[in-house]
Order: sequence, then structure tokens, then C-alpha cells
Amino acid sequence: MSQFPRRSRAAWLLGALLVLAGFAAAAVAAELKSAGDIVTELSGDSRGGVPAGKTECGRISLPIQFEYNSAAISSSSFEQLRQIAVALQDAKLRASAIRVEGHTDQQGSAAYNQALSERRAAAVKRYLVENEGVAASRLESKGYGKSRPLPEVSQDTEEGRAQNRRVELVRLCGATVVPSDAKLSVTLSVQSLHSGKQHVLTPGAMLSAGDNYRIIFSPNRDSYVYVFRIDPHGQAEPLFPNPQYSPVRNPAKADESNSVPSSGHWFTVGDVAGDGAIIVVASEAELQNARDMALRVADEALAASRGPAPNPRGSLATPIPDSLFWYRLPFRQQ
Repeated sequence: MSQFPRRSRAAWLLGALLVLAGFAAAAVAAELKSAGDIVTELSGDSRGGVPAGKTECGRISLPIQFEYNSAAISSSSFEQLRQIAVALQDAKLRASAIRVEGHTDQQGSAAYNQALSERRAAAVKRYLVENEGVAASRLESKGYGKSRPLPEVSQDTEEGRAQNRRVELVRLCGATVVPSDAKLSVTLSVQSLHSGKQHVLTPGAMLSAGDNYRIIFSPNRDSYVYVFRIDPHGQAEPLFPNPQYSPVRNPAKADESNSVPSSGHWFTVGDVAGDGAIIVVASEAELQNARDMALRVADEALAASRGPAPNPRGSLATPIPDSLFWYRLPFRQQ
């Protein structure tokens, strides 16, 4: 067996130690905050009430990672975002409004960092709404650039700069309340997984045999939600409620994010080519004819739109009752 020359071996060992140290530092910097951690930090202790004029009732810094000089969220942070969504479902936070803040380090111009922080905060909000079903009405985003550095954290080192490149969640004092006369709506996102990369499906998207997908939804009021997949033969398969795919039952709770199939699982596209669709119908009362309603929506060949149009029911030959919500996302599978 050959051996390294002494000098080369020493250099190799030193390099290996530096790499391991770098991994350790990265692991510490990117330590996951659990849903419980987030609830604890944001809910705080309100037994004494909220002081007059106070606008913030909880704050937490989270290790959301982005691509270099970009607002594209790294896939390594998807689980952290999932934990945020779970925390926002907690009874202590369910009625709270949340501000997503973006912060940068001191490198670069103030204008560049301000714009970058705004785009990153907006990207986190958009991900939570589109991928985790958090109601958009609960979230606002704001960037602060490099104007709010962490106190007592030196930015002379990469570790200090990394700590300042952060996303913070702030619970705003007061609560968001859905007006009693607000129409029922459901925040929806259909995600696909192709070659290890996640995407949000848009109307008319193409899925190949073996691709994976799932549906994330969150109603703005307690309601009965029905999710169907229309296959190329025109058959409607119930995806929710369905104990085979999710333990959650109707009625679905207001502002709770639900994944179908349950988190960590995916549906697989079959090998039959043709047109398909995801249909969602929701009502504040239990429906006995949800499948018929879903087929009616599919058969009307509605104009493709991501989410309901401003007046979606107007294009139906046989109108769906105003008390119902519906959604159709057509796609092709090959």
C-alpha cells in the first residue's frame, strides 16, 4: 500500500480538519428551529396584557438559506419553512398576523442590500403561501437591508456576517379576524417533484410518468373541503378526505395547512397519457354530491387559471351555488 509523503500527508490532514471545521460551523449556523421553538418565541407571555403602543409581541431569527446573491430559497431550508407553517397552525398563533423580515450583512451598497432583503422576505412569504398553504392575509413582508445589524456580533468574520444574513418572523400585536361575511376561499398550491427538484404546477403543465405531486390547501374558514383528481378517462378519484392519503378529516380547520398526501409523501403520475385535472370544491356545509360537483367543474372546460378567477362561477353553463368555492388546475400527463 502506498503512503503519502510526510509533508503531503500533513497538508492533507490539515485540509481535512479545515473542511470538517467548516462543516461544523455551517451545521451550527443552520441549526433547524422546530415548530415548538417558533411557537415559544412568538407567543411569548401575554398574561400581563399588551402595553399601549406596542406593535411587536414576539420575534425569532431563522436560518433560511438562499442561493448566493439571490432570493432563490435553498432546498436545504424547505424543512425549516415547513416547521414555520406547522407553528403558525398552533392555537397560540393561529389568529396572529406575522411579518417576515429580511436582513443582510454589511457588505455591498445600502441600495443593493435593501432590494435583496425585500426580495428575500417576499420569497419566504410567497413560499409559505404557495407551498405550505399559509393564508396570505396573515403575512406581510419587509426588507431592512443592512440597517439593523445584530448587536455585539462582529462582521469582521464570515461567521458574524452569516449571522446577520437572516430572516426574522415577528408576531404583530393584535389578531387577524376573518369577517363573518367574507366568502369562503381556499389557498391552494399543487407541487410537483421532477428529477429531485420541486416546482409549483401552473395550468397546462406537463407531467411525465413517474413524476410526483401533492396538493397543499388551507381554507379561510372552517369548512368541508373535497379534492379530486380527474384522470385521462374522465374518472374522479377522491384524494381528500381519504384516510388512505391523509389522517385529516372534514371539516378542515380555518387557516390550517393540509398536505395531500400527508407530509413527506407524494402521488405518482401513472403511465396513461392524456388530460387530467385537480379539482377542489369547498362548502361550509357537508356535501352529499361533491363528486358530481367536481365532475361538473371539470366538464365545463373552464378557462385555465391558477386559483379562482375574480368571478369564477360566471363562466359555468350550470352555475355552482355562490356559497361554494371551486378550483380547477388542468394538466397533461405523458
